[in-house]
Amino acid sequence: MNDFQIKDGTLLDYTGKSSTVIVPHGVKKISACTFSGNDLIKEVVLPEGLIEIGISAFEDCTALTHITLPQSLSKIEWDAFLRCDKLASIELPEGLSYIGENAFAACDSLPLTRFGDCLYLGNTKNPYLALVRAAKTDITTLTVHENTKFILDHALAEQAQLKTLSLPYGLTDIGNGAFESCAALTEVIIPGTVQRIGRNAFEWCENVTEISLPEGILHVEESAFSLSSLRRITLPDSLQTVGWSAFPRSDRVAYHAYGGGLYFGNPQNPYAVLAFTESKELSELHLHPDTKIILDTAARDLKHLKTLAIPCGVRYIGQDAFRQCTALTEVTIPESVHTVADGAFCSCKSLRHLSLPTGQLCIGEQAFGDCTSLTEITLPSCTVDDYAFSACTALEAVHFQGDLDRLGDYAFSDCTALSAIALPTGLAYIGEAAFSGCESLEKVTLSRHTRCDEAFDDPDGITFYYVD
Repeated sequence: MNDFQIKDGTLLDYTGKSSTVIVPHGVKKISACTFSGNDLIKEVVLPEGLIEIGISAFEDCTALTHITLPQSLSKIEWDAFLRCDKLASIELPEGLSYIGENAFAACDSLPLTRFGDCLYLGNTKNPYLALVRAAKTDITTLTVHENTKFILDHALAEQAQLKTLSLPYGLTDIGNGAFESCAALTEVIIPGTVQRIGRNAFEWCENVTEISLPEGILHVEESAFSLSSLRRITLPDSLQTVGWSAFPRSDRVAYHAYGGGLYFGNPQNPYAVLAFTESKELSELHLHPDTKIILDTAARDLKHLKTLAIPCGVRYIGQDAFRQCTALTEVTIPESVHTVADGAFCSCKSLRHLSLPTGQLCIGEQAFGDCTSLTEITLPSCTVDDYAFSACTALEAVHFQGDLDRLGDYAFSDCTALSAIALPTGLAYIGEAAFSGCESLEKVTLSRHTRCDEAFDDPDGITFYYVD
């Protein structure tokens, strides 16, 4: 046990020299880079109860030949086994819900099973759980095995002759770039079991003219269908997030107009997704009450927009959605919203009143950066990404009403009017330069266990008050 550094169920570090590693029971997560670069380990046994393998956890473990994964495992993060080129014995548990980008890239010894023109990774009962890659470069017709849950990143990318594609009911995840640059593909039918369509998944599929996503889809990531020839887009109410430029927006696409906005949707709700506005000269924008998603740049640069009512039911406010709406003075974000994405309200220089939901909230990079009229904010339990409130030069008071899971780099940098801040006690780490340029900051209240090594320009000029 002395070889393992474990805190709150997370394995943080391993210092042993053994070729066989048996991770202790009670560990629920292997943290990022825990075993990365270890060239001694040949075999790893992970305990039942483990839920997640973190980013690059076993990257470059060049001697690793065998790993035992528990049935409890749900998530394998990106680069988890990158360049484990001797890994020849692994069985993926059926309960997996996520396999990150390049999780098994450059693992040349994996025990893959062929079906048709593709190679799969799975387990004894289901060798076809994950489609890893094509077995040849000139596929014209592809039927994915009926027991497949995952199509891994770039698995069928650049199959220029692929014309017909059959995806099985039961598939849950289409990875990043999975069908990128399949230029001959004309039709894509997504089964109702798919929950995520990854970044660039169908980018440059330039002959696909129609896409209908079924109810149940939760996440469509950045550029998923960009640079295609879509003319008709049907999107379900179930969507939780839509990434930057996921769909092309042009006059070839059929939209539904309402209150100054143009929408995608479905037969039951044509207004599920606000795509963009009819004019940059709008002084009023009335969002449809059935809207669920506001896309990236949907209402950017509306210089005359003074008031904004975001209806209850909206879940996701996309990247740069209201960026540089310089006349906007007041925003109330309803309880239904879980994410305010990168730059969503950046440079809304007249914004004086901001009301945020009380539930768990993700505040993206620069989400409210350069809102120079904002004087006070109350934050719920949340994550605050890099530069989220940077250059809010009038900001005098920040109140926390819940836990703070992350405070990113430069999060409150150059908030020159901020004189005091009281941080939640559960915060583990304050990001680099989070309060740099806060020249009026004199008082900081925090836990003794919160790391803040490079958070402040001049910590000697600040009085720190510890609450534990």
